Amino acid sequence: MPINLENIRLLPEVASPGNAKNCPPFNRLAIALALISLSIGVADAQTDAQRIADLERKLQKALNVIDKLSDKVDQLEVGTQKAPATKPTASVKTLADSGEANITPVKPTEVELSKTVAEQNTRIQTMEQQVTQLSSAASSRIIPFDWLHGFADVGGGYSSSGHPSGFGVGNLDLYMTPKLGGQVRSLFELVFEYDRVGNLGTDLERAQIGYAFNDQANVWLGRFHTPYGYWQTAFHHGAQIQPSLLRPRFIDFEDKGGFLPAHTTGVWGTGGVQTDGGKISYDLYVGNSYSILPNNVLGNGNLGMLDQNAAGFNSPSISVGGKLSYIFNSGALDGLNVGLHGLRSEVQLKGNFGTNPTAAPTGYVDLNMGGGYLYYNNYDWEVISEFYAIKNQDRTSGTGSHNSWAGFVHAGYAIDKWMPYMRLENANTSSNDPYFRSLAYGYAYAREAVGLRFDVNTQSALKLEFDYTQPQINPNMALRDFWESRLQYAIRF
Repeated sequence: MPINLENIRLLPEVASPGNAKNCPPFNRLAIALALISLSIGVADAQTDAQRIADLERKLQKALNVIDKLSDKVDQLEVGTQKAPATKPTASVKTLADSGEANITPVKPTEVELSKTVAEQNTRIQTMEQQVTQLSSAASSRIIPFDWLHGFADVGGGYSSSGHPSGFGVGNLDLYMTPKLGGQVRSLFELVFEYDRVGNLGTDLERAQIGYAFNDQANVWLGRFHTPYGYWQTAFHHGAQIQPSLLRPRFIDFEDKGGFLPAHTTGVWGTGGVQTDGGKISYDLYVGNSYSILPNNVLGNGNLGMLDQNAAGFNSPSISVGGKLSYIFNSGALDGLNVGLHGLRSEVQLKGNFGTNPTAAPTGYVDLNMGGGYLYYNNYDWEVISEFYAIKNQDRTSGTGSHNSWAGFVHAGYAIDKWMPYMRLENANTSSNDPYFRSLAYGYAYAREAVGLRFDVNTQSALKLEFDYTQPQINPNMALRDFWESRLQYAIRF
């Protein structure tokens, strides 16, 4: 089966009701009835549906009567012109002949007919008002689930590193895109997850409000996923849409031990321009700089994790970055996506790592990252490769600049609903760099992973993965090589 790894759009569009204003009244009532039946609850739907159906029957009957009355008036007008008013024409039929009403077969006058038509019009207007009231009451009970989606996963695993093993619950990720009308955009992502010691935590992973000028320019303000590489902005927190079970370790989320900032709080501009052979896309952002905070939950002493200072901080500074990519959509390179990315930020080291944390920064490091990525998908093969070069400057202890790098190659091949895959990762970080030395998982490592994915259907997937990790240089604690095995059942809704 072809690989379907395009970004999943969770923003279903609805048809505009603007064209309804030109519909006849009865058609508009039919549209209103259809909307009511789709939007109210089960119990209420049965009651209102019965009432509306009854009104519809009455309306249809009234319209039939009016049609016959109109024909009657026309015939009377013709008869009046051809014969004296005292002689009724033999060709005129009464309503009794049509079976619609029990009326004495006496020729009605034009005044009586006009009066009857006026009464029927009054009844129709009353019925229209009742239907409008029912529609309004039903619409007030609509729950807008069209903007609420999510991801969830469960599973189990074993690790020889001493990390928890056994069955467990992954993430419950609520993905919300409230519709605000016009060109205003919004996105919120709330994740519930257990940490390594079993505490249930809640993270507002993304909170963005933006404005779409056009396809070439969109602006967001809030907390967003830092746009670098391909994996980071394609798969987010959705386990089901991610091709493998685990993310590459060094670009994992901050609370999982990743050593690049996965989130930024600030302003982000993004857009794209179509060309003859593809599309040029760009991302530019400015946000709060980052801090490294002590965190013993990660399981490596009091060593720290990155924090993007979502609430601001006492010694503010900024981070800047961007990404430029080109997506080929024709010719021999169709399915290829290549790009360059970069990031610059001051990082505050908060805490005497290994002893007691302190509130004030104990050091400063200038983080400078640059690199590129490649993504290729020809509906059989899927290949993702990313590279990061990091040159940090120690501004506190005088150790100067430190060079490090990290990268990975991931490849999978689709066979119907199955996709076996493998990934090679490597991070060569400097043990003298205070930035990496302060992070729980900042040490150099190599990892090999193999796995198998099975798409149960378009919204659920089973994954089995094995990985083997070899720490290279770890100045903080002695870690041996370890292997892990995991099983995951992931869904989206």
